[in-house]
Amino acid sequence: WDELLLDPSGDLRNILLKHVYPDNIMSTGLLNGLQLVMQNGEAVIVTTSGNSIFLDDAEIIMRDIVTDNGIVHVIDAVLVEIIISNTIFDIVANSPDHTILEDLLIQAGLDFALRVNEPITLFAPTDAAFNALSDEVMNELLSDPSGLLRDLLLYHTTNTLIGSSDLSDQLFIIMGTGESSKITINNDGTFINNAKFLVVDIIADNGIVNIIDAVLEPLISGVDNQDLAELKIYPNPVSDVLNIEDSGYYKLISSVSIYDAKGRLIQKVTDNTNNNQIDVSTLESGLYYIIINDHEVLHPFIKH
Repeated sequence: WDELLLDPSGDLRNILLKHVYPDNIMSTGLLNGLQLVMQNGEAVIVTTSGNSIFLDDAEIIMRDIVTDNGIVHVIDAVLVEIIISNTIFDIVANSPDHTILEDLLIQAGLDFALRVNEPITLFAPTDAAFNALSDEVMNELLSDPSGLLRDLLLYHTTNTLIGSSDLSDQLFIIMGTGESSKITINNDGTFINNAKFLVVDIIADNGIVNIIDAVLEPLISGVDNQDLAELKIYPNPVSDVLNIEDSGYYKLISSVSIYDAKGRLIQKVTDNTNNNQIDVSTLESGLYYIIINDHEVLHPFIKH
């Protein structure tokens, strides 16, 4: 701890940010297996046992303390990871083709997140991929390292191990920002969004590195924030029937696809005779996402 106090803006800051979740979540929303991406970009896994709730190895001993600006849960241990060797960041730092990515990760404060002992997959653009970006785009990213740059780099990570054996056509992957990416496999190769896989399955002690030939562009949906604000999915959490109400972009809902937390298609409903009511009673408890009318925007819901 003395070493941490000597560097309050470095590792200490990262550890403290791992105890902050950027949204309000009550204990009723902490379902077994749920992954919470904390403020430092690392994931914490929720585990339940009887009436007990754990975040990684720490048990919540006091729940749902409501304050004027959020919610506090008291835990019985510090959420801290052990630094290990041969990490994802080590692979990036030792690669002659990823000098720009290494520098950007350090500037965004994400090097620590890629050196801890938890499963991470990094989709790593080459130097050539970053050099293909315009000077205007790069300057904008570099002017906001803790905002735009950090979000862009987090969109190249996921807290699920994704190797070549996990890739399938039309697979959705939930990235470190909470947004989705999509795998496409065709005669030209295997792609994640706009980027082609060059090398896969580079194994680190804390995850996998897959090298890609372009900087990832988030999926474009054609749906703006106002349209999404008019979409209501309720109740959430849900036990039996999920209602979808929309007066904005979608208006006529012709299909609803349900994906699990790993991006795998679980169910697709193309019959709208139930007036936008989706039976989810047979789903196991956990986090799911729906996609409406095949637009590539994920709307999360929790099944009790």
